[in-house]
Formats: sequence, structure tokens, C-alpha cells
Amino acid sequence: MVQNVFADADEQFSKLATVAEHMISFKRKFKKLYVDAYVGMSVPALFGPYVRLELLTWSPLACCGEGCFEEMQWYNTLFNYGMDKGGDDVEGDVDVNLVPQMVENVVLPIVSHAVNRAWDTRSSMQSKSLADVTAELMMYLVDDNDNQKESLKELIDEIIATLREEQRAMTVRSWPHAFTIHAKNAEDLAKETVGRAVKLISNISIWHRVIPLQTIEDMLGDLIPRCIMPTLHILSSANTEEALSLMLR
Repeated sequence: MVQNVFADADEQFSKLATVAEHMISFKRKFKKLYVDAYVGMSVPALFGPYVRLELLTWSPLACCGEGCFEEMQWYNTLFNYGMDKGGDDVEGDVDVNLVPQMVENVVLPIVSHAVNRAWDTRSSMQSKSLADVTAELMMYLVDDNDNQKESLKELIDEIIATLREEQRAMTVRSWPHAFTIHAKNAEDLAKETVGRAVKLISNISIWHRVIPLQTIEDMLGDLIPRCIMPTLHILSSANTEEALSLMLR
């Protein structure tokens, strides 16, 4: 379905690679005109629809490890755009920022939507995928002085807010062992909720490349003593092996 969007378009406009090739050819033949007409400033808008089309079938929640962008056709097509024939950046040429612009204007909003509307913080797979993608975004949206683009700051703030919401909502009810002897469901519920808390702690730790370590430590410093230790203490007094099993989950 997606592949048919440009099915009735002229061949020279039907693929990103073809359009990019035309623009590169024009730039090399008429460099001064290209610069004077600020064509480089319009290129992101020209290429944007092709990039969005490819990303329609992409989910930042289901990426296979690092390097998500490097596997995409649009990335490989535009990576060398703006470089000279030797593959080197041309100083002062706005086109060398084309890929970072596409990342910020097209990719980042998709990631932000996933964070706010689709991300299950209890899913290790989704959390790791999203953390990998966000770390990759940082490669393009953080400068040499560690200054972040405002849009990236907002995304990271959204991620922290989502994790903090889960952290505050996490509660574990602990009953004395004498009570759980006569109410087996209570012990099972306590184990289940402790398991969820352990999973959340693990998923928060995944974000160490993106979120400031102090922020992670603050969240874990609340969850571990509040949600984990009381139940482990009760279980260890009755069944040390079971308590160790919960700790290693």
C-alpha cells in the first residue's frame, strides 16, 4: 500500500534517490545559483514527504538494536548529500546538516508520539528499543559542547515524566507472614506486584545513556526501599530461597 503512493507520479519524482540525484546534479552545475536562491534551506521540505512515507511502517518501539537509521533507505540516500566528490563536508554548506534536520523534523516527532501515546513502560523490549532510538537521536541533536536541541530536551523531559508517573503509581502491599499463611492470595499478590516493581526498576535502568544518572538514582532510590525491601524482608524471614529468586528476576 505504502509503495503505491507514488505509483502514478512521473519516474523522476517517484523516488527519493532520483529526486536527490537531480538536486545534487543541479547543485554541482549551478553552485552559485543554488546558494543564492537558498535552495539548501528548501531541501528538507522537498525530501520530507519521501522520508515520512518510509517511516510510516517504522516503529521506535520495535527497533532491532542500535543503528536503526543506518538501515533505512532515506538515511543512506541523504547521508552524503552536501559533501564534495571526495566525501568530505564543505565548510559553510547548509546541506551538511540535512540528515540532522530530517532527524529533528521527521523522526523525533514520531518518537515523541510513541512516548506519549503507545509506550508500555513495563515492556522491556519497548523500553530498550525506545532508549536505543533516543540515544541515536542524541548523536544528531547534541553538539560538540553537549548542548541539546530544544526539541530533544522536550523529548527527554517527556520520557522522564512518563517514568516518574509510573514510579509514583507503583505500590506494593506487604502483609505479615503470619497473615499470608491463612490468605494465600495475599502472598501471591505481593509477589506479583514486587515482580512488576523489579521490572520497572530494570526498565528505568535501561535509560542510563539518555537520562541523567542522578535522575535514575532518585527514582530507584524511591522504588527499592518503598516497594522492594519490605516484601523481601517478610519473604526472607519465611523463605530465603524465594526471596532470592525475586531479587534476581
